Formats: sequence, structure tokens, C-alpha cells
Amino acid sequence: YYDSQKNKNRIAVPDFYLPESNTIVEIKSNYTINVQNMKDKFLEYKKLGYNTKLILENEEINFN
Repeated sequence: YYDSQKNKNRIAVPDFYLPESNTIVEIKSNYTINVQNMKDKFLEYKKLGYNTKLILENEEINFN
């Protein structure tokens, strides 16, 4: 994915992949979340045809 903050291409390794729903799940805490980085990753995941979910502090966040 393209990291818009560092202006370079990077490799993302998702926390989980759920094949039955073709969903990538990222789990973050308030301490580790970088909102722009998540936007960059989720944009690329969606371009590749994946569904996405973000779990933040034990809550699913709609991050579309």
C-alpha cells in the first residue's frame, strides 16, 4: 500500500483474514492507532477486493 505520510510504498500484514467473508481485520488500541495509516491500508485492501473491519479498544469501528 502507499503510505501517504512517509510518501512510499509499504507492505501490510493484516492481523487476521477471514476467508469465509473475504474480510481483513485489523486490531488496534488507542495507543497504536494511526488514523491516516489505517485509511491508506483500508483503501488498498478495498481496491484488491477485500472487506475490512477495524477493532479498536474491543469495539468494531466503521472505517469506510
